[in-house]
Amino acid sequence: MTIMQIQIPDNFKQEFEKAFPSERLEAVIERLLRVEIAHKKTAAADRTRDVPEAAARLREQTKPISNDEIRRLRHEGRR
Repeated sequence: MTIMQIQIPDNFKQEFEKAFPSERLEAVIERLLRVEIAHKKTAAADRTRDVPEAAARLREQTKPISNDEIRRLRHEGRR
């Protein structure tokens, strides 16, 4: 197990003791960390899942262009 040291302002410590009168600070912080880690994992999975859908929507909104048009645009970009 790793030890983490954090500094907590006095007024925050007092608020904590009012909100969690019978709980250890370490237990509450551990629980909060677990919740936040799960939230980050879920958010990352959601973003990954949304990418193909977003690409499909973008393809639907974009009009197709010909090979000649692509060639012309590439040529202009090289100038």
